[in-house]
Amino acid sequence: MVQRVRWRTNFVRNAVLVQRNVHSTTGLLSPPAYPKSGYEVVRALKRALDQAECAPGQALEQQQFGNLLGIPKITIHDWFHGRLANPIRSFLCAFERLTEKDRILLLRDFCRRCPRLEHPRLAHSSDTLNRLRAILKSRTGLTVVVGPSEPRSFLVTALGHSVTRLDPKTRVCGLDVHRPDTFVPVAGVCYCQNPPNSAQAVNLVTHSIKEAEVGGADLVIFNGVWPAISQHPHKIRGLERV
Repeated sequence: MVQRVRWRTNFVRNAVLVQRNVHSTTGLLSPPAYPKSGYEVVRALKRALDQAECAPGQALEQQQFGNLLGIPKITIHDWFHGRLANPIRSFLCAFERLTEKDRILLLRDFCRRCPRLEHPRLAHSSDTLNRLRAILKSRTGLTVVVGPSEPRSFLVTALGHSVTRLDPKTRVCGLDVHRPDTFVPVAGVCYCQNPPNSAQAVNLVTHSIKEAEVGGADLVIFNGVWPAISQHPHKIRGLERV
C-alpha cells in the first residue's frame, strides 16, 4: 500500500505530497522499486573483482576486498550482511536513469585507469608480457625500471596490480612519489600528496623499508625516489631476500 504523508520543505510554506512504501500484503510498490538488495549488489561487485584481481578458481577474502577499497573489515562485513549497503542501491537507481552513452561518459570521468599487465600498452608483445610475469613469479630478486616518469609509473603500477593474480594473499608495500589522481593506486603502497624534497624522500624511504622488513612484504615498490634509495644499499639487498 502507498501511504501519502505530508512533508514541509525548508524553502516554501506550502506542504508537498511525497510517497513512501509501507509493508503490506497487497504487493504494491512505489518507485524506484529496485529489484536487488544492497548486499546483492555488493556481492556481485565482489565476484567481478575476483575475476579481475585473482587467477581462475581463486577469490578475494572479505578483508582483502576491503583493503582494495580502503574500507575497514567491519564495514565490509556489514555490506555483505545487508547493512550500510542501501546507499549503493540508491546510487544505482540514479545511475540507471541515464542513457547508455551517458553512463559510460560518467564512468570515464570518475574512474581512474587501472594499469595491468594485460593492458594493450604492455600486452602487444607476448615475449615482453611473459618476461614481466616471470618477474612477478620470482620469490626473490631486485628489478630496476628506468625511463621517463609516465611510462615507468604505468609499468610499475601494472606490476603491483597484477601480482595478486598469482596469489590474492600477496603482500605489497612501498612508496611512490606520484599523486594517484589519474590512476588506481596499488593497495599497500603509500603515495605522496606533493613531491618530497631530498630530505623528506630519505625519511619516507627509511620508514617504508622498516615497514617492509616488519611486515614481511612479498613485493616492495619504490617509484620516483632513486636518489633516496641509493643511500640504503645494504637495506635494499636485504629486501631482495625477504
